[in-house]
Amino acid sequence: MVRLNPSGPVPPPGSPTEDPQGLSKPASNQPGDYPTITPYLLEDGKPHPMMLVMPGGGYGGQAEHEGQPIAQMFNDAGFHAAVLHYRVGPRHHHPAMLNDVQRAMRLLRQHAKRGTSPAAQTDNPW
Repeated sequence: MVRLNPSGPVPPPGSPTEDPQGLSKPASNQPGDYPTITPYLLEDGKPHPMMLVMPGGGYGGQAEHEGQPIAQMFNDAGFHAAVLHYRVGPRHHHPAMLNDVQRAMRLLRQHAKRGTSPAAQTDNPW
């Protein structure tokens, strides 16, 4: 699991992903207050397309059966996958969820361009 913003609150004030009311700032360091990505990378050492999986739940929770099983399905089809565990209500409100998705996409694209992975435990290029 990789935190989207490992060094501090999500995101710094005034950044393009910060909402005007500051609702995207985490209230604590509890699970669920920081968005994370869990990568499911193919182990053949080759570059593959990446799919970002965002489990549903109507912003009030996340359906676990739409996370890891869907990532495995993409792996079986020849894709790397990453499951985004975004912030949900009632502690977090829109647009925090959208901000998390945007940050995840930027992170995945950044690492894809560099041929590296945000997961510290692997060097498998995307």
